[in-house]
Amino acid sequence: MDASRSALVVVDMQNGFCDPEGSIPRTGAALFELDETIAAIGEALDAAHEAGVPVIYTAHCFLPGLTDADPSTRRRFAPDSGHLVRGSWDAEVIPALSPRPGDTVVEKNRFDAFLRTDLERVLADLSSTSLVITGVVTNVCVAATARSAWMRDFEVTVPADTTTTRDAALKAATLAEFNAWQIPTPRFREVFAK
Repeated sequence: MDASRSALVVVDMQNGFCDPEGSIPRTGAALFELDETIAAIGEALDAAHEAGVPVIYTAHCFLPGLTDADPSTRRRFAPDSGHLVRGSWDAEVIPALSPRPGDTVVEKNRFDAFLRTDLERVLADLSSTSLVITGVVTNVCVAATARSAWMRDFEVTVPADTTTTRDAALKAATLAEFNAWQIPTPRFREVFAK
C-alpha cells in the first residue's frame, strides 16, 4: 500500500453508537469488544498521522426531528429522541478518537458514506486510491462503505480488529465477505510505509 495514495477512513465512531449513554446502546444494541476496537483504531490513527496519511471520519447524523432519516430509523426512534442529531453530543466522535487538526469529517445520513456526501470528491482532492476502512458497525455502515468504495475502484482494506458489531459471529461472517480486503491484527506503521 502506497502511503502517498492512501487514506484512513474512520466510520461512525460516535457517542450515539459507542458510549453506554448513546442512543443506540440505550436500545440494548451494545457493541462486541468495543474497547479493543477503539484501541486498534487509535493505533491506526497514530500510524496514519505519523506517515502523513490523510484521515477522514464519517459521522452518521440527522436533522432535528429526524426529517432526513431513512424510514427504518424513523420507525425506531421518535422525532424528539435526539438520536444522532447534527451538532448534538450523540452525534459527536467519541473523545478517545477525536479528530485532530487537518482531519476531515464527512457527515452522512445513510449507511453508505459515499451516498449523497462529498466523500468521493474529498478523496479525489487527496489523490487517494487505497482506503483502510475502520469503525462501526461492521455489517452495516462499514460494509456498505467498503462495497461502495470497491465499486468506485478504490483498493479497500478492512482490518479485522478495527471494526466491530453486536457479536463475534456476525463480525466474522461479514469480514468473510471481504477476505481479499481484510488484514488480521494490522501493524499500521508497516502498512502505511509500503
